[in-house]
Amino acid sequence: YEIGVINTGTLTVDANTIVITDPLPTATIAYDNSAAVQFVDGAIPSGLVFNAATDVRFSNAVATPTSFVACTYTPSAGVDNNVRHVCIRPSGTMAGATAAGQPSFTVMFRTRVK
Repeated sequence: YEIGVINTGTLTVDANTIVITDPLPTATIAYDNSAAVQFVDGAIPSGLVFNAATDVRFSNAVATPTSFVACTYTPSAGVDNNVRHVCIRPSGTMAGATAAGQPSFTVMFRTRVK
């Protein structure tokens, strides 16, 4: 499962404000925590820092969490059908687009089709 983020604007994104809260399709996808969430900078680096141990959380709530701290669920080992949202919060300031291109990053994590 991949999520790509691109800053198409010329302004930087405020420090420590990017939070991705991705709802998994509960009828078809289950979270698989057999591998850590990965962060890959784009060809034009984002300028962000990522630590899978501290910058990833989960939620089993039906409603999408409104903040990173609201993601409080701890997945069980292996495949967990109760994970409804994967919450990702890289730190730092995301660079703005320049003549060289648009900064980007991709986060990747494992899922399984139910």
